[in-house]
Amino acid sequence: MAFTMDVPDEEAIKREVLEQVKPLPEDVARLQATAMGNVDEIMTLDINEFARKKDILQSIESFGADSMRRSAAKNSLLQVRVGSLSRESEEGGVVAKGLMDLRREMG
Repeated sequence: MAFTMDVPDEEAIKREVLEQVKPLPEDVARLQATAMGNVDEIMTLDINEFARKKDILQSIESFGADSMRRSAAKNSLLQVRVGSLSRESEEGGVVAKGLMDLRREMG
């Protein structure tokens, strides 16, 4: 996006924000592979084997934690930028409102 003083339309802002927060294909593939591995292990689990059951539970509890941390970091960065946008100018308030609406939709 080239520098401009024009405020883009709401749909352009939504498209750009969605593109920035969209997970990388390799992250999606890695998570899907992990999920399928977990399903396979759960389906073959001997429920009387406590140690293995404990490992499975830990895997389920930590599944996707890295993605959630990265998403939370992007979300907090967006909040800071939106806050400064709304304070800096009248036009920025319109942009900030659009970004906040988008954040609520994605949240």
